[in-house]
Amino acid sequence: MKESLIFRKNKTDFTECLLLKRIVDFKEQNDLLIGKSNLFNYEDIRKAEIDKQTIELLNELDEKIKKEGKDQKGNDLIQLQDLFDLEFEIKEGKNTIKSKQISNIGSEGTNILVKSIIYITLLHTFIEDAKSKTSQNFFIHCIIDEVGKLHSTHLKDLIDFAAKRKIYLINGLPNESKIESVYTFTYKIWKLSQEISEIRKVLTVEIEA
Repeated sequence: MKESLIFRKNKTDFTECLLLKRIVDFKEQNDLLIGKSNLFNYEDIRKAEIDKQTIELLNELDEKIKKEGKDQKGNDLIQLQDLFDLEFEIKEGKNTIKSKQISNIGSEGTNILVKSIIYITLLHTFIEDAKSKTSQNFFIHCIIDEVGKLHSTHLKDLIDFAAKRKIYLINGLPNESKIESVYTFTYKIWKLSQEISEIRKVLTVEIEA
């Protein structure tokens, strides 16, 4: 049975976000008339009305932000998550789950898989941004916890998903299991004393029945 994971970004009905869009549109439409008088606007009879509307819009935004709450320093704020709605659609076997809460989208393994994919996607965004600024091609190593709760097939897909984005996963498991075979390199660690640990490379071989 085919399984799939879909992320969907929906437009928000958050009033502050809609007001911000109105302000941006208003500025783009009246850019030359907003602000101090200059060579291009000092004779324009619309300037006084545009300035009045600008102040009204900013005052309206200020009042809405004040109603939303404050940060730890007491500053008024708008939170990033208020600016869009993110919906998850998970297909597991015959079941399809839709949710806006990342903590309620299926089994524990599914939760870990979804969170890992989001994390890797965000990292990839930062990598691409860094590449554009430095003109250097590079990769990073990333540690993700709790992967032992994933099915080996899903873990392999996650490793491949990350590797295609130049992100190589490092994971730790408390005990030996059958999922070691999905890794390129596996190491076993023994603690010999409080200060000394021994690390040995483990050879993993897949045998087809």
